[in-house]
Amino acid sequence: MEYIQELESALSETGVVEGVHPNTRRALWGHFLTGQLALSATLTHALGLAICLLAPIPAMAAVGYLFPPAIADLAKQTVRMFAIMGLLYFPLGALLAAPLASLNRDSSFRFGRRYLLVHNVTEVAIQASKVTARPTEAEAVLELSRRIRRCEESILRAHRTRGTVIFRSHRRPELRKHARTVVARLRQAETGLDTDLNVATREIVRLLCEVSDNYLADAGRLGRLLPPETELKDLEPVRDYAELKSALRYAAGIAVFGVSAWGSDRLGIPAPYNFAVAAIPTVLLVPSVGRPLLDAVTSKVGGP
Repeated sequence: MEYIQELESALSETGVVEGVHPNTRRALWGHFLTGQLALSATLTHALGLAICLLAPIPAMAAVGYLFPPAIADLAKQTVRMFAIMGLLYFPLGALLAAPLASLNRDSSFRFGRRYLLVHNVTEVAIQASKVTARPTEAEAVLELSRRIRRCEESILRAHRTRGTVIFRSHRRPELRKHARTVVARLRQAETGLDTDLNVATREIVRLLCEVSDNYLADAGRLGRLLPPETELKDLEPVRDYAELKSALRYAAGIAVFGVSAWGSDRLGIPAPYNFAVAAIPTVLLVPSVGRPLLDAVTSKVGGP
C-alpha cells in the first residue's frame, strides 16, 4: 500500500488530482507479486548452482573411501555426469526461463510483463513529483527523462504485452503506428521541461495516466491510448527501432556466449563446463536476453 500512497501523493503534487484507479492498483499488485515469484526463482537457481558446484567435492571423496577402486571409478563418473548436467541446467535455465515463460499466456512472468507499463508510468509520476519539489536539481530532471524513455519502450510494446493481439495479426500495424504517435506526443510534452518545468511535468504525468487508464480499460484500448482527434492531431509517428534492437540484443547474447565459451576453453575449463561458465557473463553483460525476468526482479519489491 505504501507504493500506491506514494503514487497518489505524486499525482497530487504534480497537479493531477485524479486518484489511483482500481485497475491501476490491481496491476501494481500483480507486478509486485510477479517480482516476488521471479526473485524466488532466481534464488532457487542460485542455490541449485551452488549445490552443483560444491556437492561433488565431498561426494567424490566419500565414493573413493567407501567403494573398491573399480566401483569407485564408475561412481565418480556418475557423480561427474550429474554435476555437469546441473551446471548446464541452472545457468541456462535462469537465462531462458523468462523468455520461454513469456510465451505462456497464463504464466506469472507474462502477467508481470503485461503490467510493466503501469509500473513505469508510476515511476515517472513519482519522479515528476520530486522534480516539482526540487526544480533546481539537474540530476532529478535527468532521471525523469530516463524513466520516460522506459515508458516509451513499454508503450511501443503495448500491443505485445497486453495479451489481446495474436502474433502476425492484421491489427498490429495500426496499433504500432498509434503507439508511435503516442510517443511523439509524449516527446512533445517533454520538450516543455526546457521552458516551464512545472507545466511540463504536470502535462507528462497527465498524458501517461491517461495512457495507463486506457491500457488497463476493458481488454485494453490499445488503438486509443490517447484520443487521436485531440491529443494526436497533426503529429507524425516516431520511428520504432524496437524490433531491430531486440534482434541485436539476442545477437549480442549469442556472440558473448560463444566468446565466453571459447575463452573458458582456452583457460583450461573443459567442455561442457565451459558452456556453463559462459552462461554467467552472458546474463551479466547482455541482461536484455532475459529482460522479462530482470524487469520483474528489479521492479519495486517492497510492495505497492
